[in-house]
Amino acid sequence: MRHSLSQSAFLRSILILAGGTALGQGVVVLFAPILTRIYTPADFGVLATFASIISVVVVMLSLRYEQAVVLPEQRQVAIALLGLSLSLVFALSFTMAIALWIKRDALLRLGGFHADFFWLLPLGFVGAGLYQVMNFWALRELAFEHIARTRLAQSLGMVLTQLGLGVAGLGSVGLLVGEVVGRVGGSWSLLVLLRGVTLQELFDVQKILYAAKRYLRFPLYNAWAALLNTLSLQLPFLMLPSLFNNEVAGFFALAYRVLGLPSFLVGQAVGQAFLSKAAALQSAPEELAGLTTRTALGLLALGVAVFGIVAIGGAGLFGVFFGESWRQAGVYAQIMAPWYMLWLVSSPLSGLLAIREWQGAGLAFTVVELLTRGLALWVGAGLRSDVLTVVLVALAGVAISLTALIWFLRAGYVDLGYIGPRALSLLGIGLVYTFFLWALTEMLGLWGLLGAIPMAGLGSYLWVKRGEMWGAKGVSL
Repeated sequence: MRHSLSQSAFLRSILILAGGTALGQGVVVLFAPILTRIYTPADFGVLATFASIISVVVVMLSLRYEQAVVLPEQRQVAIALLGLSLSLVFALSFTMAIALWIKRDALLRLGGFHADFFWLLPLGFVGAGLYQVMNFWALRELAFEHIARTRLAQSLGMVLTQLGLGVAGLGSVGLLVGEVVGRVGGSWSLLVLLRGVTLQELFDVQKILYAAKRYLRFPLYNAWAALLNTLSLQLPFLMLPSLFNNEVAGFFALAYRVLGLPSFLVGQAVGQAFLSKAAALQSAPEELAGLTTRTALGLLALGVAVFGIVAIGGAGLFGVFFGESWRQAGVYAQIMAPWYMLWLVSSPLSGLLAIREWQGAGLAFTVVELLTRGLALWVGAGLRSDVLTVVLVALAGVAISLTALIWFLRAGYVDLGYIGPRALSLLGIGLVYTFFLWALTEMLGLWGLLGAIPMAGLGSYLWVKRGEMWGAKGVSL
């Protein structure tokens, strides 16, 4: 029989996983100002394309069967799914390696790779694929501390390798080797959870065939939706090197990572807590509307505070923290700030679709998102301007995030006529706040802007506390 979790154990597991993720990301952030002074923007552009190729390929390596590992009541069926997933990872990694080798000339032009380290891609596929599969097995075994430790170990292995090879003067290959070390190291550390599982159990052909047929919907439906979603997110890193150069891709990658960090950390923590509360209120539309309204406006207040600072002082902040050669990445971040502000609000609310069972339209929305982002990149390349391309990508991101946010709010029974004026009022306050930051920067320079960060945090907190008094109004049935 499968394990079960009490409510307190469930909350503890969330804290463990979130803590491991936060520590891992914290290591990356801590070393980033050092690595950006060792490697060039072009080096990071090569890394961005390399990591994007791995991210896109790994989605399909186990055909999403790994997600089914946590579902069966019978342990033997789960083990068969694990064996099937691991077999697919090795077989499809080998197949993809051959396919990419055949098309290596086009790939080398795309990513600015050097043929001498092309062999790193198959290692990256296997490492990322193994970790993806073993992560779900660890979830089934409730080995949350193992997962947390591997996330920290992945980050440490990656940045320390990149630091050492960078000091040795190996250039972009140091970044790529570090990426592979992080992925492979994380997967091998989870393999200890297979103790007690025999090879005969793992690769029982009859049980594997049964499991493959029983959970056929995962490769038929989930895999393609995941592929399109990942491709949409990774598209800029795949296209920018060929449309412009690796330096532009490197600037965009750093801006994307820095802006995405608060969205990722806050979105994960708030999203998990919100989902658990919202699921309990699905039969109480008024209460769910109140919870969704308070969460959305609270996140918007936080987004205005955080990304308002980036919008005003992005170039200077990036120059101080990452080195003067990265100021252009700060310019990109200033342009992208409104997009990430909306993303911060919309991402934690996405669980409402599962609660309302509205997932069916998700695939169509992902296709539209992919086409919109691709069109923005194509038009920007035609204008022969990297800055205009980033502007168009950011506008596409704003349109996509705003559409998704409206969709999520409707799923949460929120009356748009109720929340709209309040959101506009908050944005109006945000404009005044942004003007104040600009004036502060003009008078006191960049350090004046940095001094405003605690004040921004206090303002966000007070706005959220005010939101707690809003009750469950604005319901739309």
